[in-house]
Amino acid sequence: MTEETEWRRHEVTDASPGDKEERHSQPEWESVHKALAYANDIIATLREPFVILNSDLRVSTANTSFYASFQVSKAETEGRLIYELGNGQWDIRGLRTVLDAILTSHQPVSDFEVEHVFPEIGHKVMVLNGRQFPPDTAHPELILLAFEDVTVHRKHAADLAGLNRRKDEFLAMLGHELRNPLAPISNALHLLRLEQDESPVHRQARIIIERQLVQMTRLVDDLLEVSRVTTGRVQLRCERVAISTIVEHSLETARPLIDRFEHTITVAMPPEPIWLRADAARLEQVVVNLLNNAAKFTLPGGRIGLTVDAQGHECVVRVRDTGIGISPDLLPHIFELFTQEERSLDRAHGGLGVGLALVKQLVELHGGRVEVRSAPGEGSEFVVCLPAVLSADPLTPEPLTDAAPRDVRPAPDG
Repeated sequence: MTEETEWRRHEVTDASPGDKEERHSQPEWESVHKALAYANDIIATLREPFVILNSDLRVSTANTSFYASFQVSKAETEGRLIYELGNGQWDIRGLRTVLDAILTSHQPVSDFEVEHVFPEIGHKVMVLNGRQFPPDTAHPELILLAFEDVTVHRKHAADLAGLNRRKDEFLAMLGHELRNPLAPISNALHLLRLEQDESPVHRQARIIIERQLVQMTRLVDDLLEVSRVTTGRVQLRCERVAISTIVEHSLETARPLIDRFEHTITVAMPPEPIWLRADAARLEQVVVNLLNNAAKFTLPGGRIGLTVDAQGHECVVRVRDTGIGISPDLLPHIFELFTQEERSLDRAHGGLGVGLALVKQLVELHGGRVEVRSAPGEGSEFVVCLPAVLSADPLTPEPLTDAAPRDVRPAPDG
C-alpha cells in the first residue's frame, strides 16, 4: 500500500460525522434550491398579478405583473402588511373577505370579484383566487393570491348590453315607422282594383305592387315580432290544447308553400291525444315556421316529414326534410337573430333571419327546448320538446296583453 493510498484511507476514516452529514445533504439542498428557483420563475412569468403573503398577511414576494399593474415598487411592497400598501388603499373589504375566508376555512377561494377605486390607477374590477400553503393545514405558512384585472371586459360587456338595448329600441321604432305608410298604400291598391277599364299595363303594375306590398308587410311584421320577443313583451295566453289541433292548423297555413314546391309531406300522429298547456297561436307559429323553412330549403319535389309522439312527460315534434342542409359553420348559430346564409334556392323567399330565433324564444317561453340536426346535402331535422299535461280538463285562459297579438304569421328564417 502506498503512502498516498494510506493517507486517503485515513482521511475517509477520520472524517467527523458532521462532515459526512454535510457532504450527503448537499445534493438535497441543491434540489430544494432548484425547486424554489423553478417556482419563482413560474411566478415571475405569470401575466396576471400574483402575490405571496406570509401567515401575518405581510407581502413575502410579488411578481413583475403585480408591480406594473398597480404601479408600486418592490421596496415599498415586500415586508408590508397588505392592508397598508399604498397608504392604506389596499384596505379593501372584498380583499379582507377573501383572506378571512382562507384563514378560517382553510379552503381555496375562487373567482371572487372585487371592485375598488385606487387613487393612482383609478377604478378596477378584479377577480381574486387565493389558497393557503401548505394546503389542508390549520397553520398555513403562506397565502397565494392571484389577481385578474377584468375592468376592460366588464366595460365592454356593459357597452355591448347598451348597444343591444338600443338596437332593440331601434328595431321597434323602425317597425312601427315603416308600418305607418303601408296602410294608405294598401287602401290605394284597393281603389285601383275597383277600376273597370284597367289597361293591361296598369293591371300588371298593380299586381307587382300588391306582391311587393305583401312582402314588405311580412318583413315589417317580422321586425315588430322580434322586437316584442327581445324586449320581453310577448305574453302567452295559455290553456289546455291538443297538439293535434296545433298541427292541423299549422298544416293549413303552410300547405300553399309546400304545394308550390310540389313537396310530398307525411304526418304521423300518436293514437292517443297529447295535451299541452300552451298558447295555441304561438305554437302554431312555431310549427308553421319550421314547415316553411323545410319547404323553402328543399329542392322541388322533395319530402317533408312531421311526426309527433310522447316521450315520458314531453311532447316531441319533429320536422324533417330532404333539403340542402345547414353548413357546420352556421349550425351552432342557427337560432340566433339575423342569422342567414346563402343556402336558399331562391333568395326571393328569404327574410330577415329571425324565424328560427322566434321559434327558439317561443318554445322556451313554453318551458320547452328546440334542437337541430343537419349536414350539407343531407337535409335537416328540427326537434321541439314541450312539457305535456296529463289531463284534458279545461283551464281558464290567462289574459292577453295588447303586445301579444293572436295572429299566426310565419316569420321565415332566411
